[in-house]
Amino acid sequence: MHRLADTRVSPSCRALVAALALAPASCGARSGLPIPDAQGGSSSSSSSSQTSSATTSATTTSATTTSATTVSSSATGVPMCAPDALFVYVVSQQNDIYRFDPPAKTFNLVWPLTCVVPAGQVPNSMAVDRDGIAWINYNDFQATNPQGSIFRVNLADGMCTPSGISLATEWQLVGMGFAVDPTSATGESLFLTSKVGHLGRVDLNANTVVPVGALGPPLGGNRSELTGAPDGRLFALVDSNPASLVSVDKTNAAVLQVFGLSGLNGPFADFAFSFWGGDFYLYTSTNATGGSSVARYDPTNGSLDPSYVPDAGFSIVGAGVAPCAVVQP
Repeated sequence: MHRLADTRVSPSCRALVAALALAPASCGARSGLPIPDAQGGSSSSSSSSQTSSATTSATTTSATTTSATTVSSSATGVPMCAPDALFVYVVSQQNDIYRFDPPAKTFNLVWPLTCVVPAGQVPNSMAVDRDGIAWINYNDFQATNPQGSIFRVNLADGMCTPSGISLATEWQLVGMGFAVDPTSATGESLFLTSKVGHLGRVDLNANTVVPVGALGPPLGGNRSELTGAPDGRLFALVDSNPASLVSVDKTNAAVLQVFGLSGLNGPFADFAFSFWGGDFYLYTSTNATGGSSVARYDPTNGSLDPSYVPDAGFSIVGAGVAPCAVVQP
């Protein structure tokens, strides 16, 4: 979901995907990471027929169509998802939002971004809430003192409005992701990682960032992105060599567990990740002008497929899906 400031040229937001599962968890033999057996899928966009295939040539194709169901608040204690919050979304360097269908390996164009942002600011990171709103962090990477902002995009109609969130200097450039939060009235909270290695939570009543704590190694000193897991845990993808997946305590920013991703090597020009159907999907690019590839990490056996999608056909800088969503074929 991030961009390297010194390699990015401004174009014309974790990764997260999270699903709140109804099925019991299973424990991986190698990773020891319990992940519920969630099923999932996404449908072709009703707003556009443009797609990018999950092949190196990125030829146009149609995504498989599946049906989606929401999780009721009575079953999970988390408010229901809006229909448009049930899918995996990514945002591109080229200012477009796509739906990603993991089994079909396709990206369907949903909306071009129309946010009226301060001069020079471009998408950096994205998260999606239960109401079907994409929250996008913009930043001016080329400025002497880069400034950031957060905008809200309604995934039902593409309308973009300022979030009103006040960002202190530390929080201008962030990684971001929603995670289940029983203490929140909405059942979820928006968490951020800062460029100096801190975890924060957005107070949407006050429109401010509340610091949670300093992130320890391997997060401290490295760029990172966030996504929520089905059981409410928060994970970070760390831009390092090799990259690593880290479980983070949402209450104090403590590092709980580290999973090495040998074969996925930073530093990245762009990166994001999401959780879907029991696996983590990692969107990375090492070339500032090239398309992103998609890797799939299976936490039940610790296996990594670094070329699940060799070339998405565009650069992915953010990804997300609502923590309340369960998508079923």
